[in-house]
Amino acid sequence: MGDSLTDALAGFGISKREAASSRSSGDHCPDPRPQLLPPIYSDPPIHRLPPEILVEIVRHSVRSETCLRDLVQLSMVCKRWSVLIEDTSFLWGSVNAAEGPAMVRKALQAAKEAPLDLKFNEKTTQMARTDFFEAVGKRMGYWRSLTVNLQSRDWCFVLEDMETSMAPNLEQLRLLGHFGAEESRSSVSLFGGASAPPRLKELSLACIPINLTSLRLGGLRSLTLESIPEISSSDILNACINSPLLESLWLESLVGLQDTSGHMNHSFIQLPSLIYLSLTDLPIPFLNLMLSIVVAPQLRSLYVGCDFQGHSTTQLFAVGMGNHITTISDVQTFDVTFENGGYEITIGKFRIGFNMDELAISHFQETFDWISDRLGRSLKELPLHLDLTNCEPELSYLEWFTRRATVTTLTLYSNPYSGTALELIIPFLSRPTTSDPVTWLLPDVETFSTNLVWDRGNPDILDMIAKRHSAHKGHDLATVTPKPFREIWLAYGGKGRIPHPNMEFLKEVQRVGQGAVVYWEREKLAPISS
Repeated sequence: MGDSLTDALAGFGISKREAASSRSSGDHCPDPRPQLLPPIYSDPPIHRLPPEILVEIVRHSVRSETCLRDLVQLSMVCKRWSVLIEDTSFLWGSVNAAEGPAMVRKALQAAKEAPLDLKFNEKTTQMARTDFFEAVGKRMGYWRSLTVNLQSRDWCFVLEDMETSMAPNLEQLRLLGHFGAEESRSSVSLFGGASAPPRLKELSLACIPINLTSLRLGGLRSLTLESIPEISSSDILNACINSPLLESLWLESLVGLQDTSGHMNHSFIQLPSLIYLSLTDLPIPFLNLMLSIVVAPQLRSLYVGCDFQGHSTTQLFAVGMGNHITTISDVQTFDVTFENGGYEITIGKFRIGFNMDELAISHFQETFDWISDRLGRSLKELPLHLDLTNCEPELSYLEWFTRRATVTTLTLYSNPYSGTALELIIPFLSRPTTSDPVTWLLPDVETFSTNLVWDRGNPDILDMIAKRHSAHKGHDLATVTPKPFREIWLAYGGKGRIPHPNMEFLKEVQRVGQGAVVYWEREKLAPISS
């Protein structure tokens, strides 16, 4: 807290010494010496600040996780600070159960009629659950936000006040239950069955079954629903229709969305502000429905994770979202990441990701072709960053990218505790292919990055660099030789603490790299002397 306060004061031209001098000002111990200057000039500079400026300094110096304790400490600096902080009610509006019952009670008292931002996390709380919710329940009229993270399946006590009373000023509601909590009680209606508060802009529910029908949601900017069993397609579609300024929509594990028969001829839902859309573990009929009726011209991120067995990208996008997103244009590069059974493509400002139990290269190829169609030109014209993380791509994957893309940056990363045998790929990069026509895999790569380096280095990496850099010597003119690396980024991929760099190995990398810039753990190595 001290450092952040000093930084905040420095922003107003007040030094640490000047701030400290306020402790010895007339607030605590009068100076017995005669004043040679009028008081307005002898007071420390911080005492000359207008109250509203000092309040802003205090507000920016407290930490969110210990806001109340920081305020108490700052109020002890001097009498002026104490009076100012105690009388500024909005400073006390962030109430976190992690700060304990005494702090919570003081904050609720000092906040008076200021908006309240309430947090209860069962992992960090320092007070009993019932005590916290009984205390804040009496102030529902001042709630601005409520965030609850539970670790147990018992969540009924959380909603006792919300089931019968209205929180008219609530703007953000996050109720995140433990897995399985959704089965401990049937659906609950909030606010006495009335509609959601008119100011509600963000709603996040996970594993807590709330009756969405009675809320008649509208005017939302963000909606996240996960593992809510008693939910219907109409609940979600109506929430979208009534929230035209929706920016983020996240739907996951909603098994109740099986029946879409009543919406087959549904009109388009216009969401001109939608930027993020994530649809995970949803029934395929509902997934198809959402992709076919949502019109999101500003969409920047689309993530889909479902059981795609028997369903292709072409089927998903034939009459779906692909017809409504802004045409991808004016892009210079794009990225492809394969990781843990899924893949993600980022092109320009648009990101699309799929996750599945078993990644099929044909599924990716269809997505690749779909994006190419949207772009209106071949993706081979654009430099590609290919990122292979904790995956086991077959040789055919690399051959496909060699034919269809221009990979200029290659990243190979494997988690030392849960990763795969990704190092088996490196020898394939060290020699021409046996396919017809003969070529080198990914010949356009100029930036190579990997953590497949251990205590003694990795001889396969040395061999690969050396052979790619010397491939042009005496090669068959009909064979496309690889470009030399311009940059080589290496990192430790073993278990435990990062050891001291193996300089013998790194210097050998520099030698065979023939001028390539080499990095170790993001630090650029000095060139070796000739």
